[in-house]
Amino acid sequence: MERVEEFKVGDWVRIRLTLTSAKYGLGSHSGNETLASRGVVYGVDADGRLRIQFARREGRPWIGDPADVELEQGGATTTT
Repeated sequence: MERVEEFKVGDWVRIRLTLTSAKYGLGSHSGNETLASRGVVYGVDADGRLRIQFARREGRPWIGDPADVELEQGGATTTT
């Protein structure tokens, strides 16, 4: 069983490089996300699904499973 990180609003994430199939898909038409896609977590649903804003999605969030993404190197939010 793979350990899934806990994400929070403001974290920079990317599609997991080892991902072969996303639980909820990678989008459709012009909003397709790829292994190169990076975005910001702007919501975490009660069931744990992440709402991520990727630049190419034009305001539409990508909703994904935490197991499908990873924290971007140096991408965690900081609290002071």
